[in-house]
Amino acid sequence: MQDCIFCKIVKGQLPAYKIYEDENFLAFLDIMPAAAGHTLVIPKKHFRWIWEVEPFNEYMNVCRKIAQHFQKITGEEKVLEIVEGMGVFHAHVHLIPNIEKNKVDRIVELLTSLQTARITDEKSQELVKLLKYEAK
Repeated sequence: MQDCIFCKIVKGQLPAYKIYEDENFLAFLDIMPAAAGHTLVIPKKHFRWIWEVEPFNEYMNVCRKIAQHFQKITGEEKVLEIVEGMGVFHAHVHLIPNIEKNKVDRIVELLTSLQTARITDEKSQELVKLLKYEAK
């Protein structure tokens, strides 16, 4: 995609601090990190959503390997992974290692604070009717 900032990074038209690269995927530091080490893992080919990425299993394996590497080098089990699909419309996974000890916890608290009161059975049943997917 012509105007995609991530595609420009893949093509070398924009700089990036690369953490990992192979034939199909690239991981680099986020230029506006939520915490130290905030890394974006992207497919080199442009896909809008992560569920469109081919080969998907390979993509998730790359994310897993980087997250496990972060666990090993930081000595911390926590690595926050976020898939939100907004901001830049190129499939990407955020991996945030627990380098700044309380920062990851604060991010999780923020996300948790957005949760509302426990859902009622009635509302759950309505949502199931609306959202139910049956594999064919």
